[in-house]
This record gives sequence, C-alpha cells and structure tokens, in this order.
Amino acid sequence: MANASTLLVDATALQISQSTTSVAILRLKFPGAEVFPALAREFATVWPTAPNSVSASGDGRILWLAPGEWALLGLPVDALRQRAARACGTTLHHVAEVSEGRVIFDLRGAKARDLLSKGCSLDLHRQVFGPGQCAQTLLQHANVLIDVLQGGHAPHYRLTCDRSVAQWVAAWLADAAIEYADR
Repeated sequence: MANASTLLVDATALQISQSTTSVAILRLKFPGAEVFPALAREFATVWPTAPNSVSASGDGRILWLAPGEWALLGLPVDALRQRAARACGTTLHHVAEVSEGRVIFDLRGAKARDLLSKGCSLDLHRQVFGPGQCAQTLLQHANVLIDVLQGGHAPHYRLTCDRSVAQWVAAWLADAAIEYADR
C-alpha cells in the first residue's frame, strides 16, 4: 500500500500529518519459546515480547499489543505472511491485513507531547514513555495506538487509529493544535 501523506498542521513547534501504510495484525495461539527467536531471525530484529515494546524491521515496525498479538506497520503483507509462516512452523498463527481500516497520524516537534497530553491519560514524560515503547489508549474518547519513534525535546509520535474515527481524531488534533500555531 502506498504511503500518501497529508499535512494537517505545520507550525514551528508542531507538525501533524495523516497517512496510510500497510498494517497487519499477527496473532499466535500458545506460542512456544522457540517461536520468538525464529520470528527475530525472519524479521531481522529483536522480537518485542515485553508489554508495550517496539522493534524496527527494515522500514517497518513491530508493536506488541497483547500476549500473542502484534501490529506490523509498513511491511509488505504478502512477504510478511510468508515470513511468519516460516518462523511459526506448526504454531497456530494468523496474519490479518487491516491496512484499509487504519489511518496513521504523525506528530512531530517540541509541542507534540503537550498536544497528546491534552487528550490522553498516559504519562508521556520522556523518562517514562520513550522510543521503543507503544501503548493502546484513548485519545479524547477514540481508541489509538501510540508509537514513540523519537524522544527528547523534539519528539515524534505515530498514532494508529481505526478509519471509522480518523476524521474525528484529525479534527480533534487540528483543534487542539490551534494554540501552537505560528502567529
């Protein structure tokens, strides 16, 4: 799936864009300990097994969602299915492509954390929630998956949400960002 991006907010301290990318969910039923090293080899990364952890694999990202469940973003789904099948062997698994049902929002800049804090109950302090971490939460009543791509004083967050609430999330982000607009 092509990654077409639309800029929603462009201010000095905050940039917000909306895009689409490939999104798949991998589910494993009763995985044995041998599956995770095999997945790590297939995807050439440390497989995220700790709650709310993230690994990068090439241009894609693998986000822990729940025990036995991961979101795989930015990876070609057909190849992903083959790689998962090789790694999982006889372990019951399923790869579901959900790309058409998801929308991605990228929030970058010094005020990105402040903006998210307005509508999210997570502790987003950089010492608590930093790169390599993700969390499923509510952002102003909408379910989102937040992935921290960069921390520090100019953080970069990626929010994934269901397409059915994407228009609401986009409107809320734009409205909440008004105070950060360049004047």
